[in-house]
Amino acid sequence: MKDEQQTVNEQTFNEQTGQKQAPESSYTKGQRMLALLGAGLLAALALLLIVLLITGGSEGALLAVLFCLIVLPCVFYIIIRYAKHTTGKGL
Repeated sequence: MKDEQQTVNEQTFNEQTGQKQAPESSYTKGQRMLALLGAGLLAALALLLIVLLITGGSEGALLAVLFCLIVLPCVFYIIIRYAKHTTGKGL
C-alpha cells in the first residue's frame, strides 16, 4: 500500500524544478467542459421536473421533461460510441 502511494507521489514531483506537478487528465479541456455542461443540464431538468410536479404542471410538460431526462443521455451515449467505433477515437 505504501509503495503504491509513494509511486503516485513520485509521479507528481518534478525533480528538475523541485515542484509538484498536477496529474495530467486523459480528457481534453473541451471534453471536461462538455461533461460539466451535460451534468448541469441534467440537474436543471431534474429540478424542473420537481418544480412541475409540485406546482401541478401540465401532463405534456411533465412528459417532455421526462423524455429529455431519459432519452437524451441514451442518444448522446450512442453517438459517442458510434464515433469511437468509426474513427477509433472519441469526440
